[in-house]
Order: sequence, then structure tokens, then C-alpha cells
Amino acid sequence: MVARGAWPAPTPEAPAPPRAGAGGGAAGLEPPLEGPARRRTIVLFLAAAVVFVAVPVVAARLVSQPAGTEYVFEIPAGTAARLAAGEDVDVLPAELDLALRDRLVLLNHDDQAHQVGPFRVAPGERLERRFSDAVSLSGYCSLHTGDRIDIEVRPAS
Repeated sequence: MVARGAWPAPTPEAPAPPRAGAGGGAAGLEPPLEGPARRRTIVLFLAAAVVFVAVPVVAARLVSQPAGTEYVFEIPAGTAARLAAGEDVDVLPAELDLALRDRLVLLNHDDQAHQVGPFRVAPGERLERRFSDAVSLSGYCSLHTGDRIDIEVRPAS
């Protein structure tokens, strides 16, 4: 019977147990990694090293990007009533051309909610939307007599 954690005596078929500090494991009781296990360990180590280098580089690149432009549009009190009376109101253009990282800000001072494409702005609310993806948005707009707005977000130049 062999004691737990001890190596059997060397035989012609079995290699001698490693000496303390001769590679791998606690107190050198485990054989050193060989073959596929060693290659797998090296590959995992290299992959971890690449991740540890790449993440800070990508993060620094994103952080150092310019903040973009802020486009603020205020919806004055009484806008819904003016639109209901058939008046044209000039709150924002029917076509917005924005770049990545630009910020769209809508301030609704009216007593009615307004829809601007996919965005609903309740009375007295401020809506802020920063664009991080290039996208084309089209939809209903309660601020235009044509009932439509197109928002184009293009890559920053």
C-alpha cells in the first residue's frame, strides 16, 4: 500500500519522483507539465497577456475621443396649442445630421408630451441622448406639420 501523496518506488517502467522544487505542484510532488498540457498553459498565458495589454489600449482610445457636439432644442410652452391651431412652429429641423458621440437634448416646456422620432418627451422633462452607434432613425414627430423627422447619425470624421 502506498501512502497518500507519496510516490511509489521507481521501477524500470516508472520515472523517479521529482525532487522538491524540481517543477510543478506543491512541494514538487506533482510532475511537471509536458506535451499538450504545457502547450495549453503557454497559450492561455499568452492569451491573458494579450487581453491585459489590449484592454487598456482600447479603453484609452475610447476615453481620448472628442466629446462631440451638444444640440439643444427647446419646446416652448403653448407649442401643442399652436400646432392644433394649424400654425407652423420652428422648434427643430425635420432632418438632423449628427455624428457619433454627439448629444441630442430636448427640453419640453409645453404642457403636452411630444414625440420626436423614437423619443417621447413628457411635459416639463429633459431628454438627453448620446449616440454611440451610426444609425438612421425616421419616425413620427409631433412638432412638424409633416409629422415626420429623420435623424442621421454618421461616424465621426
